[in-house]
Order: sequence, then C-alpha cells, then structure tokens
Amino acid sequence: RVETLRRDPGRDRARAEAIAPLWRRYLDHGCDRSAAGADPALVRYRWLVEELRVSLFAQQLGTAEPVSITRLENQWRTIGDAASSAGDH
Repeated sequence: RVETLRRDPGRDRARAEAIAPLWRRYLDHGCDRSAAGADPALVRYRWLVEELRVSLFAQQLGTAEPVSITRLENQWRTIGDAASSAGDH
C-alpha cells in the first residue's frame, strides 16, 4: 500500500476525491459512523461507501458485493424516495 502511494500519490488523491462527496452526503443527512439510525437504506448506503473504499484502495481484499459510484447513487435514490414517501403520509 505504501509503495503504491509512493509511485502514484495522485491516483490515491483522485480516488479519495471520488469518495468524499458520497461520504459528505451521508454525513449531511445527519448520520455518522457510529449511528446510521434505524433506516436500513442508510445503513446499506454507509456500507456501500465502505466497500467502495476497499474496492479503490485495497483491491486485494475484495468486497462482499459489487460496488460502484453508480450503485451508491442508486442506493441514495432509494433513501430519497423513502423520505418523499414518508412525507406524503
């Protein structure tokens, strides 16, 4: 890992920058690592962010399921859809 960072620090920076807005969205929703709340969709979103980190920074570990920014965006839409539905009642 350290050797990879030394060879191409820009790549790690770009990867971190790709994850940052996804994590910021989660935090801005009022969540943190210790308490995602009771919403299973938020818990899933958080774990997908963690899996994306593994996928980008520690590929040799593998992930529990396929993960991508697109999958995270789709998961976030389910959170937004659930919030909209809850507000309709």
